[in-house]
Amino acid sequence: GATLRGFAIDTTGNALLAGALEGDATFGDTRIESAGAADVFVAKLDACGNPIWAKRFGDAEAQGAIDVAAGKGGHAFVLGEFTGALDLGAHHLTAASPWGADLFLAKLGSNGATRWAVQISAEEDSILTGTALAADVDDGGALVLGRLEGAAKVAGVRIERRAIGAFVVRLDASGRVVWVSLPPSGADSEEIGIEVDDDGNALIASQDGRGTATFVTKLDDDGQLEWHKRFRGSSDQLEMAFDLAVDPDGAALLSGSGVFGEPELPGGPRPFVAKLDDDGDVLWVKRFDAQSPGQVTASEESVVLAGDALCEAEEPASCSAWAAGLSPSGEEEAWTQRIGADVRVVGLELDPWEKPVLAGGFQGTIELGGDELSSEQGALFVARLSESD
Repeated sequence: GATLRGFAIDTTGNALLAGALEGDATFGDTRIESAGAADVFVAKLDACGNPIWAKRFGDAEAQGAIDVAAGKGGHAFVLGEFTGALDLGAHHLTAASPWGADLFLAKLGSNGATRWAVQISAEEDSILTGTALAADVDDGGALVLGRLEGAAKVAGVRIERRAIGAFVVRLDASGRVVWVSLPPSGADSEEIGIEVDDDGNALIASQDGRGTATFVTKLDDDGQLEWHKRFRGSSDQLEMAFDLAVDPDGAALLSGSGVFGEPELPGGPRPFVAKLDDDGDVLWVKRFDAQSPGQVTASEESVVLAGDALCEAEEPASCSAWAAGLSPSGEEEAWTQRIGADVRVVGLELDPWEKPVLAGGFQGTIELGGDELSSEQGALFVARLSESD
């Protein structure tokens, strides 16, 4: 089946899904089947949820998409990893990393045809992984976030990082490297995500792998560091970052779990959502008891959250995936919806009409918008929530 790893909504409300395919999957009338251990899959749905196209890329070796982003003019960017050979339409890539997998970034047209593809290959004795992807809708380019120890090449440009840490590569609409940045990042850091604001600045969320802190970093549109904020955790509990979003004003929203800079927090670590202004200063923090906000997105009018577990305190069997809307100040919870048990929420976005759209996987039976969906072996779902006020 298909494992969802990336989800995006474009400016006309179409949904993009990407991940790894083992076996087969059906999108509308289109059935795709992997050629080997795992392949890349990308699918596009229209604003009403009807499949437009579905693509599979890969050979007998292991491949998979890591993330997807909606670009300018209906284009889609796909970040993935591969071993062996990868045919992306007319673009043929051959893995060159001595150990591990190569990365690729592909730009697909509105019809799913590959416009261009570039690969990132590690040099000998180097470690390379891909983490996340963001698109700059204004200039038509994309930003890739990953981790590197040693050296790698992307589109003929060499990147070097002696100690393991994060890297960001910005590519233009034609796939040419614009700049490479090595933001603050330690050996134990784990990057979570990257977003681009309306001015072309990049924001990055990460956590200390030892669970002692979370971080938000901002780079300007030339890749230069603007600020790097650290939020301390407690000495005996894990501090985790889950997701990152940027609102239309350039404020960052971080979801996670922990004390978020308050080691002596009454009640101890809890799930949270925090909003930072464009200088990285904390505007507010909303903490939760039952909910764990694994996903966050925002508009001018609201902050929307989603997660995998919303439980009644005395009834563990009542646990359900959920979505909720907060006021922009984080003070009021305007609405909450239960999605169903045995549901894993992977993506949350707002469509052009500011309606929340969820994507993920489920097993068994769930009810969404009056429609009952069933799958014994597991399936993907995409759902627009209409009752969000």
